[in-house]
Amino acid sequence: MRPLSPQAPGAPPQVTLFRDFVEDRRTSMEIYADALADALAQLPRPPVLRQVVPRAARLPWRGTPGAFEMRWSRYVRYPRAAAQQQGQLNHVIDHGYGHLLWTLDPRRTVVTVHDIIPALRWAGKLAGTTRGSYPLLNKLSLAALRRAHTLVAISRNTADDLVAHCGLDAARIRVVPLGLSPRFCPADPRGRSALRDRFGLPQGGRLVLISGDAFYKNHATCLEVLRALHADPTPGAAPVTLVRLGPRGADWRQRLAASGLAAHVIALEHLPGADVPALYNAVDCLLFPSLYEGFGWPVLEAMACGVPVVCSNAGSLPEVAGDAALMAAPTDAAALAQAVRRCLDDAATRATLIGRGHAQAARFPWHRHAQSMLDIYEDILGARSAVPVAASA
Repeated sequence: MRPLSPQAPGAPPQVTLFRDFVEDRRTSMEIYADALADALAQLPRPPVLRQVVPRAARLPWRGTPGAFEMRWSRYVRYPRAAAQQQGQLNHVIDHGYGHLLWTLDPRRTVVTVHDIIPALRWAGKLAGTTRGSYPLLNKLSLAALRRAHTLVAISRNTADDLVAHCGLDAARIRVVPLGLSPRFCPADPRGRSALRDRFGLPQGGRLVLISGDAFYKNHATCLEVLRALHADPTPGAAPVTLVRLGPRGADWRQRLAASGLAAHVIALEHLPGADVPALYNAVDCLLFPSLYEGFGWPVLEAMACGVPVVCSNAGSLPEVAGDAALMAAPTDAAALAQAVRRCLDDAATRATLIGRGHAQAARFPWHRHAQSMLDIYEDILGARSAVPVAASA
């Protein structure tokens, strides 16, 4: 293994970002990689960035890569290619690709860890869900993380999970919260009617947004909340409609059909990312009762747009939302329904949450995340003394 090249005095770090496969279609990882690269480029002394964007192998008789091609590409071809493409410093932007550490030089590699949901689920640590199948490939990636020079956890909760459930060294973990795009901001309230028309939403109703399609988003409880709101409606108030953003899987379709609430649910399956801030500005409340979150972007996105938030108290959500959201246990549909009712019916509560939400969202600018990452890069290259953040007890 060749010696680690020190950073020349005054020279910017040369960083290679290893991204997810395009075919993975992991929107959150694409947003993270793009935002990180943009924010790093805007720093006063930006690093020299090179991005590796892998594509999956394709068999000649198949139009799109199947499961075999994806696994072969991800766990065999990509590690081999990464060994040849690594730079002065390597940054793997998704812990799900932690297995790249088996071929990358670990002394100059940093990995961002967003969550360890599959491992927690298998260990029975996620309330309200079954253990699922054994996450063999996820375990392979997590096992490789102990080789990295530095692990970046996007929340204190994720850092604590890495120590408690993966046995990783707290001294090698740095907590660097994610940033929030400035495109999430309040729109002119006089344009709300036009926004609702744009998305095909009812003008007179009260709209509660739910977001995401992963199992841990806990949309079964969202339907229970909607049922409670309709079973005990606020006298004289307009009816409540649930607006669901994201693909509709088979489990959701079955639950919705069985609930008898389909007439009160609107699905927006393929909304372009550029339209999401406008959608926030068209609704009255965000309901986000996740069973677990490594960070929880939608909470901050809604707050930045001036939308009151009701979320669970699971995972990282208490540290991300602060005192700017109403919270309840993710399995307590009655408490969540009562919180939504307060957001919709209590003008004082609504105003307080909106004000606190703006302040909370402002605490997460992308330039702060980027500067922290640059500090880490320079620490690894010996340009400054590393100051690791120990996980809380």
